[in-house]
Amino acid sequence: MTFDARKEAQLCLVQAGGWITFHHQKPVFVFSTAEDKLTYMTLLAEKVAEVTKEESRRHETMEENHDNPQMLAQSE
Repeated sequence: MTFDARKEAQLCLVQAGGWITFHHQKPVFVFSTAEDKLTYMTLLAEKVAEVTKEESRRHETMEENHDNPQMLAQSE
């Protein structure tokens, strides 16, 4: 599987029991079984959804505070 440099991807790789190796001098993710690979893909999908939701919440909060100079000053 293609190497994914994101921290979340590498954490999910470890949780799923996979490891990083090199193929033609490029890093790749490797799994012992198809089940481990599926576990990785499931964990990563959940983590990406979680990160996306958090980024969306932060963006909404920033937009809400944009019109409030006092809140903007507190965040700096």
